[in-house]
Amino acid sequence: MIDANSLITYVSRDDNGDWQFWGNEDVNDSDTCIISVKEILTIDDSLYFLDLSPGQSAERIDLDSSWQTVK
Repeated sequence: MIDANSLITYVSRDDNGDWQFWGNEDVNDSDTCIISVKEILTIDDSLYFLDLSPGQSAERIDLDSSWQTVK
């Protein structure tokens, strides 16, 4: 996602409070990386307003769509 500059369409915050960001591409373990909050907000500043509690997720269809909490 980061290397391909693809759109973030799914965000999850696990029960430990860690965040994960996904696009629509297929990924495997070798595609994962750790980046700073500053860097992810540079990629997509709409994430600044996304307020998820641990265990929650949000998704959107495209760049013009609002984030929708899914659990």
